[in-house]
Amino acid sequence: MSPHFYVFEFLRDYGHLAPLVIGEVYSSETGGWVRKENEVDNDFRFPHRLPAVFFNGCMHYLTNKASIAVVDTGGKACQYIPVPVPGEQEFGFIQLSQGRLHYANFEADHEDEVVRLVVYVLEDYDRQRWTLKHTAEAPYILGWPSGLYEPGWNNSINLAEEFEWVAVHPDCNMIFYTLESDKILMSYDMDRRQVQEIFTLGADTRETYLPYVPLFSELQALHI
Repeated sequence: MSPHFYVFEFLRDYGHLAPLVIGEVYSSETGGWVRKENEVDNDFRFPHRLPAVFFNGCMHYLTNKASIAVVDTGGKACQYIPVPVPGEQEFGFIQLSQGRLHYANFEADHEDEVVRLVVYVLEDYDRQRWTLKHTAEAPYILGWPSGLYEPGWNNSINLAEEFEWVAVHPDCNMIFYTLESDKILMSYDMDRRQVQEIFTLGADTRETYLPYVPLFSELQALHI
């Protein structure tokens, strides 16, 4: 396990004819920053919470273009991975679990007139192939009335003030999120389809959450 780390910073530059996203990356190994300018579409923007994952030696972050941008440690956007749920990505979420990239969002099924939580796993990274891992009706996950669905349903309107992703468990099929203005921390076990209330964090809790995953290393002194 390498003791070194990277710091990624992304800036949107509107001062050029072609809009730019500037990637600046710090390496603890070299002690220096590198800078790379990447051209983007005029309507490109960063999501409000900018879900991001460092995986395969690159930073992955969700964009509003229904894709995941993959940025290497030189600050260059080397590829874009399409997400399996097109359209508005305001409530899309990515995280690493069980060694694979996971994507979660809410999706309206206009045929069945229901809104569902959908969770996908990127089974084939090289071919960018997603596999649907789990679905559940949103009212059950959120504890809301079953009438969540409306024609022309817009997730950013229905969920903006009540729901916030926290994490996907790194080793289990479980997601964590908060509900309501009091930020009630919840868990959902995908295997058991079980919702559980954990703790009320409070209305003054900030919306950015950092999961803590301990990493234990063996001491050479233990090997006699």
